[in-house]
Amino acid sequence: MSNDFTQGYGPEEYCLRKAMTGVCKIEVNYYGTSAARLLGAVTLHVDVYTNYGRPNEQHRSITRRLRDKQETIQVGEIEY
Repeated sequence: MSNDFTQGYGPEEYCLRKAMTGVCKIEVNYYGTSAARLLGAVTLHVDVYTNYGRPNEQHRSITRRLRDKQETIQVGEIEY
């Protein structure tokens, strides 16, 4: 898909221009943070677009709270 150019520090974008038939899982690995824990858990925001730029474009926003370092969570699935 794409290399981690921001090394975990920025918004990251992944695009599948020609997806294979089947189910694509969206998973996130939370490696931890070196920032002070003044505000509590880390919040993850994911925006998923299908058929981007087409009349039948669909958009879904997903928000999750990440609490444990080394946590891997499944955010969603897309079926093609």
